Amino acid sequence: MEYYEELTYALKQLSVVQSFYHAGRLEAYKENCGSSIDCDEDFLYANWWELLEAAADFVDVRWDESETCERLYFSDAVIRRCLAQVRKHADNLGIRLKNDPYYQEICNDVYDILLDACPYNCCFRVVAQTHHKRGFGLSVWIYCEQFYELDGLLNGILEVMAYFSLETARLEHQNMLTGEPIVFPQLTESEAA
Repeated sequence: MEYYEELTYALKQLSVVQSFYHAGRLEAYKENCGSSIDCDEDFLYANWWELLEAAADFVDVRWDESETCERLYFSDAVIRRCLAQVRKHADNLGIRLKNDPYYQEICNDVYDILLDACPYNCCFRVVAQTHHKRGFGLSVWIYCEQFYELDGLLNGILEVMAYFSLETARLEHQNMLTGEPIVFPQLTESEAA
């Protein structure tokens, strides 16, 4: 690297790589974008579709002519696992998924993350369509003519993936969603004395 400018571009690319690492998607990043640092000013724009494909294990992008926007749908194993557990919790309580307090908390946290990362010209929704194989996910609508925050959106999506991973681990650790009591070993009279 001859110039500081190239170093700046390399650091921006490393920042993207770090976001993929924290989201647990580093291998997917390497498969889609390679493992070299390009020092390219337009790395994010030139590799946008590859970066989106690496953000989740299922990505669907569709143009909505009526709304003049692009709808991005992300479904990943961590999202499906977390929301499936929350659905089981709601079923055990006999309530609808959207009324479950865990689901409501997850939706609020995801919206907060995405609104901080990409506050303008985007809409978001946590999707819970229980009848579809990839029905648990995240929908994002981008109004393309007015949207210029690709790095913020990408970081927000990756932060959501990391959030779902941590949330799943937290819920499993607390054993709150399984509905099974924690069984402690029985003490004999001599051990209790």
